[in-house]
Amino acid sequence: MSLLGTLKFAAGASVIAPLLFLALPILDTTQVVIGRLARGIRNPLGHPDKTHLHHRLLARTDARRTAVIMWATALLFGVIGMVAQGVPAVVIVVTALFIGGALAWVALRRVRAHRREQQEALTE
Repeated sequence: MSLLGTLKFAAGASVIAPLLFLALPILDTTQVVIGRLARGIRNPLGHPDKTHLHHRLLARTDARRTAVIMWATALLFGVIGMVAQGVPAVVIVVTALFIGGALAWVALRRVRAHRREQQEALTE
């Protein structure tokens, strides 16, 4: 009996990590579909609107902050998923630092490109 209980727990725990890795898109899609159904839209997947998370964030902040908020949230859910999966702490820290560094590098390149475009627009 205890072996079956252990197997059930292990099977349930193995589903948690992928759900955490995909938490941001799952939560976003779920809230959009529920909101559309609540408004009486019959086909919630075939009706575009501005209720997705990135649209809501863009309405409150600028594009760079929206990207950073979404990247940080996805990274946080990924770290939580690795913890739930039992990944060693060293691996989690190295992975988070590598991904965080890569995202910071991309963000800095975008900021530099944006500044360069603004300077070019001013000189024309």
